[in-house]
Amino acid sequence: MNRLRYSDYRAALVWAGFEIVEEHIRRGSLDQLHRVPLAKRFRTYAPDDLRVVKAWFVARSVGSGRADPSSTFSGCPTD
Repeated sequence: MNRLRYSDYRAALVWAGFEIVEEHIRRGSLDQLHRVPLAKRFRTYAPDDLRVVKAWFVARSVGSGRADPSSTFSGCPTD
């Protein structure tokens, strides 16, 4: 499991000045989550955040009128 969670990546993109245009999220089941012992640092996250097993974002720099290669991020940070 990656140390950063979905909400952390989302917040980092927004903080860096990106607008999230599109996102795709795949979540595991609550049943699976409850079988995993959580480290203390993850206990403050919402269960929906912890269930994310894959997330894909398309984002563009705020203020850009159009998406071009230099101002667009598209990727899956949770691979």
